[in-house]
Amino acid sequence: MKVKGYAGMYFKIRDGRRVYTFHYRDSRGAMHWREIAGSLDDALAAQAELKGKRRRGERIVAAKDSPTVEEYATAWLERKRNLAPGTRASYEGHLRNHVVRVLGPVRVSKLTDEDVLALLADSKVRKLRPATQAGILRVFGTCLQRAVRDGLLPSNPVRLLERDERPKLTSDDASDVRALPSEHIARLLGGAAKIGDDGRARDMLAIAVFSGLRQSELLALKWGDIDYREGFIRVRAQLERSTRTLAPLKTKSARRDVILMPQLARLLRERQLRSRFSTESDFVFGTQDGAPMLHRNMTRRVWAKALDRAGLADEGYDLHHLRHSFASILISQGHDVVFVSRQLGHASPVITLRVYSHLFDARDKAKQARDALEDEFGALISL
Repeated sequence: MKVKGYAGMYFKIRDGRRVYTFHYRDSRGAMHWREIAGSLDDALAAQAELKGKRRRGERIVAAKDSPTVEEYATAWLERKRNLAPGTRASYEGHLRNHVVRVLGPVRVSKLTDEDVLALLADSKVRKLRPATQAGILRVFGTCLQRAVRDGLLPSNPVRLLERDERPKLTSDDASDVRALPSEHIARLLGGAAKIGDDGRARDMLAIAVFSGLRQSELLALKWGDIDYREGFIRVRAQLERSTRTLAPLKTKSARRDVILMPQLARLLRERQLRSRFSTESDFVFGTQDGAPMLHRNMTRRVWAKALDRAGLADEGYDLHHLRHSFASILISQGHDVVFVSRQLGHASPVITLRVYSHLFDARDKAKQARDALEDEFGALISL
């Protein structure tokens, strides 16, 4: 039945309620009907939106002609030709293992914020880390933003989520920012020394703890990057996980000079002198044939074995906690946020504060407490 006073708008009764429908033409000129389960205002808004798209020359696709999430995500990833291999593998993993798993058959044009919430709920049920949840949301949101440009969606449902609906914690959350206490660092390096690989495991982990290098940066190190005279490790490249080749760093800030403590410099110099591959173009921690070490081999043959021999296998540490340990050491020594940020290669000190605010706060409060005690009671003790 026609809705009086509104051209092209109709309604029918279903389960005692009005359901509104209107017809429209897609970009190919084909006629379609759209059904709105909400109020008349909702139906009029949807009708006006489609009319506005037609006036602006935007693409209009019928819901039944819309690709599924699986189809669109696959095509979107194929169009992203400039992605680094590691980034592509990460995107593909997030989409295939998580997004498509839950929303694969859903038509893109039918997606709502409720579907995104269902995706997040599934990730929580499977106890994915908050950082992983945030990564999935970021990749899916980027994919759907392209769908908006393609005229498949009026707006991005990922962006419709409110703050309290998003992952409460990210990789920057303090629960993930674990630093090894000094006694555990000593045990870890002692355990690594027991592996029996001419000290390579111990040297790798010592550099990781006291330089804060990411795993990909550590594996990409060449002897030419070690500046013994000035006392710096010059981070200039990273090792791609999938291709085992050197690649540019992801950001300009990641290109940095990290302080090299004298004892580490001596350790590296000794290793270089006894290495068969010791020229500036050779890898610091290469394999027996001089090739770069694979990420998984470092994780299995160095990291896991060192934890086991140190009796720390049940502590839940991962390699990234060594980077957090370096940050924790710098902060506890009183260095300011700008210096710490540069050493870690963060894009901005704001990121460093967000990640390590609890460490800066603890340090500052301890100093305030010491100063206050001294001011109020120092004279009593000196009597």
